[in-house]
Amino acid sequence: MALVDPNIAMSFRMPEIKAPNALAQYAQLAQVKNMQRDEQLNQLRMDEMQMKIANLRRDEVDLENIRQAIQKNGGPSDTVEIAKAYAGSSNPQNRQLGLTMLQKILNRPAPSTSAASSRSFGSVMKNW
Repeated sequence: MALVDPNIAMSFRMPEIKAPNALAQYAQLAQVKNMQRDEQLNQLRMDEMQMKIANLRRDEVDLENIRQAIQKNGGPSDTVEIAKAYAGSSNPQNRQLGLTMLQKILNRPAPSTSAASSRSFGSVMKNW
């Protein structure tokens, strides 16, 4: 008496397990990493552009304030007010320009009250 039917034993197959394709998985992973890196670069570029736009807007406001100060004080003849407006700017280059102007204005020699000579600044400094 046979305990096992030979037809049952012959119909058994081992389960088929597909091995993952390592190269395909690596390609997918590399693609995802590249996409993430591109996203980060694009975000950095966007942040940089937004910073540039903010700086341009700030410069625009500063220049308008300078223009108003010049106009308010009678134009370019009032160099102290113009220099103060530049020195109060949020733009480092404009601020440095204003500070340099103020230093030159405050450190200049007193204008001569006599006629211009070779040893005085005479009328040149009076009109500065």
